[in-house]
Amino acid sequence: MDFIYNSFKIRYLKLNTLFGKLHLNDVKSVTLYINLESILNPLHQKSYEEYLTSATSDSVMEEYKSLIANIINIAAHYRQYFTRERVFSNIVFFYNDFNEDGKYNNSIRVKKYRKSYYEMYNDDRYERVNEIIRGAIEYCHKIIDFIDGVYILKSSRLESSVIPYLCHDSKILKADLNMILTKDPYDWQYVNHKFLVLVPKGDESIILYKKIFTKYLLYKNDMLDKYKILINSKLYPFILSVMGNKKRNLMKVKGIGFKKLYKELEKLYINDYLTDENPSSYNIEYLNELIRSSNGFYSTGVKELISDNYYVIDLDRQLNVSDADENESILSGLINRYDNDGLKRLNDKTFADNPLLLVELNNYYPNILKDGI
Repeated sequence: MDFIYNSFKIRYLKLNTLFGKLHLNDVKSVTLYINLESILNPLHQKSYEEYLTSATSDSVMEEYKSLIANIINIAAHYRQYFTRERVFSNIVFFYNDFNEDGKYNNSIRVKKYRKSYYEMYNDDRYERVNEIIRGAIEYCHKIIDFIDGVYILKSSRLESSVIPYLCHDSKILKADLNMILTKDPYDWQYVNHKFLVLVPKGDESIILYKKIFTKYLLYKNDMLDKYKILINSKLYPFILSVMGNKKRNLMKVKGIGFKKLYKELEKLYINDYLTDENPSSYNIEYLNELIRSSNGFYSTGVKELISDNYYVIDLDRQLNVSDADENESILSGLINRYDNDGLKRLNDKTFADNPLLLVELNNYYPNILKDGI
């Protein structure tokens, strides 16, 4: 499964090219959030389950240690890059707990919210895969606790993709720049909150930000030569609400694809119903009423469907109704118990065949400064 893990490591030359276009010379510190679910979900493959079922106990143990090492070494890959650029880095993995009962804050709006996610991690068809994942993630928590400036946070009721926003809002991790590494389109809305969104895809990897986001959507949907107006990226949560999201069991509006929806939004701009000068025009209630009254593709119940979807997508709406106790529990994971000597002993004893890249993880920019280099 190395190809899955390695697909999250954007090559340094590519990163140089992508960051070079952004002119970030004044950036001295970054916080990189990594969507752990984007890494783990693809492991649920029938062929991998069959391999683990027939493999020897030694081979299964090697897979277990390989998963741990590969997750941690993704952090090492990016920390080393920022160290080379003399930029201080915090790195935060985030995910939704798969040991809970499948009940989420958003279940109030969408009854089966994330049902497929919960079932995937509790599915007998992937029994061995899930044993490996559960054990590896538990051990990752124990190891990462002792790596300075690297964290792994999980949520139970709160949608995991709200975690970076919660951390940013808490101001515990201060940085000149916030970024998120993800393959989940749900996370793309972070461009509206001054995050850079790194989408790893080999030579086609890209950094999304507000200025280019709409054109990227048009490119992904084969509309670059078919649009009249570049709509505001703040409409993306609304677009997601109409298009749905399988991972979170959000139903789409039947009969409405991206192209049709985009054309309808263009009409609202042309008729001055939507305008960047009036941010309130992007309000979900206003949008819902506008589109319902301006055309005939809204059937009974669709307005409610879109509203419910929007409330479980939009980051601000979710943070406003989040549970204070759970938020505190999530943020309590932002602790450092740095122990490089202990990590070295563990690495030599347990990870000889799949070593943790401790030099890359621990010899980062602040330590370089302390050593006078």
